[in-house]
Amino acid sequence: MTTITSAAERSQLHALVDALPDSELAEASRLLRALGEVDPGVRAALSAPLDDEPFTDEDRKAVEAAEVGFQRGEWVTNGEMKRELGL
Repeated sequence: MTTITSAAERSQLHALVDALPDSELAEASRLLRALGEVDPGVRAALSAPLDDEPFTDEDRKAVEAAEVGFQRGEWVTNGEMKRELGL
């Protein structure tokens, strides 16, 4: 088994990052930052895959309906939402 020094590991990591296409840099940064998180909950949230579900017509209609309601003054406070959710 080969033991790699910390400096060698860093050098290898830098080479991997340098080889990434620009389109992948943001994701790599997000994942590397997650590795440095101490809190397991925060680490899990940061390491979770991005939501790649398509934005459907149903989603679009729901957002539009919510926007119309908001413009009419139909909204709830944080306190009301917490009570509704039982928090």
